[in-house]
Amino acid sequence: MDFKIFKRGKNLKRGIRIRNFVLAALLVIFVVFILCIGILSWGIYKLEWRGHLIENIMMVIPMPVAKVGNNYVFSSDYYADLKSARKFYAKQKENNFPNIPSDADLKKIILEDRLIENILVGQIARKYKITVTDQEINDKMDAIIKNKGSQQEVEKFLADNYGLDISGYKKYFIKPNLFYDKTNQAVIDDESINGAAKKKIQDALNHLRNNEDFDKVAMEYTEESDPLGNKIIKENFLRGELPNDIEDQLYGMKEGTYTDVLTLPTALAIFKLDKKDENKGVLGLSTIIVNIKTLKDILPEEKQKTQIKIYVY
Repeated sequence: MDFKIFKRGKNLKRGIRIRNFVLAALLVIFVVFILCIGILSWGIYKLEWRGHLIENIMMVIPMPVAKVGNNYVFSSDYYADLKSARKFYAKQKENNFPNIPSDADLKKIILEDRLIENILVGQIARKYKITVTDQEINDKMDAIIKNKGSQQEVEKFLADNYGLDISGYKKYFIKPNLFYDKTNQAVIDDESINGAAKKKIQDALNHLRNNEDFDKVAMEYTEESDPLGNKIIKENFLRGELPNDIEDQLYGMKEGTYTDVLTLPTALAIFKLDKKDENKGVLGLSTIIVNIKTLKDILPEEKQKTQIKIYVY
């Protein structure tokens, strides 16, 4: 027998044994991993295991904590967001802020009012073909950094108050907020939802342009009233109490004149400038208000028709 052939055959057998050993070891590791996941799942979902150790494990191993329609909320996002919220409220407690939620309430807030709501907002956003780009997220972050003064200051603020870095803040705050704001505006602009309100406020504006008395038009069209029940709403506003763009417009107007239709967070409005004291920073206004539906009004409807299952708090 040729010695070289014999040696090659021996090396081949050794290689096969090593390969089989490695495959067997990997199989054992895989089986052990699956068993551990099975035991962990049984403990979490059936025996309701909880505590910091379980939370830390579930931050690393994504497991479903809720199902919203065909989408899942995973434990990695839930516990990361919860950890950030705990950090925030611990800081608030140090500063003696009142109304700090209990940990049980905080878990419900994070899961239901943030993560599940984010998915519901996403469902509505898809109907309007709304997207949020990386550029929009970065622009928002850049504006925050500019307002704070420097990136280092922002990083320190986020770390001290939320336990987050900039990328975490983008993920858990900026991106969901941009989705909410853009979807909210789409709902406000939707003629099928707010078309009647827009027509009503435009009719009121047309009456004013025909020189009809503001108070008379307000009595007919406004949908709000003052604390005494009067539909002719007359209020004084200090500087800073109105949105900046509306305030600037009003300070540039003459007394006795009125605005075009303006969009407020939950209503369409026409303001009449009754008086203006720039030295004291006071505006006296009469207002016609027509309510509109916003995303906040639509979300309960979306929630009602979406199957939601919560597995873990």
